[in-house]
Amino acid sequence: MSRGKNYFPFIVKLEGKKILFIGGGKVAEGKILRLLSIADSVDVTVCSKNVTKVLQKLYEDGIIKFISMELLEVEKNLFKDFDFVIAATNNKRLNAKIAEVVIEIGKFALDVSDSKNSNFFFPAVLSYDDLLIAISSFGKEKKRVKNIRERLEEFFGTNTI
Repeated sequence: MSRGKNYFPFIVKLEGKKILFIGGGKVAEGKILRLLSIADSVDVTVCSKNVTKVLQKLYEDGIIKFISMELLEVEKNLFKDFDFVIAATNNKRLNAKIAEVVIEIGKFALDVSDSKNSNFFFPAVLSYDDLLIAISSFGKEKKRVKNIRERLEEFFGTNTI
């Protein structure tokens, strides 16, 4: 059975959704910038001791929220008010534990260090006026996804998110 048999590519209206990023490094930054390029009313919070300069500027401009703390223990209460949680720390065990707890309470979790722990994925996205194309390899074949995205850009033009 292929991995894709248990997944369906829903398009989600992000307005009013609350998204929590645990970790404030380059991986979180890239995903946050992709989200913000599509959804102008998404509620993003970053929980981290340190964040990149780009994320700091987004916080200062009031675009994202920031919880300045290092997550040492994973507690369900931290996640209960969020719809999606992205574990993007540089600690694989912590990311796995975050995803496990988030899924256990019925929320959507993405572990950036191991896609097997996730119940949703960030696809490569091409967005045009009335067309949205998403490509995913379930977090596995990033080069293949990039190749497909580039071929589609040749056909449709570049407007990648």
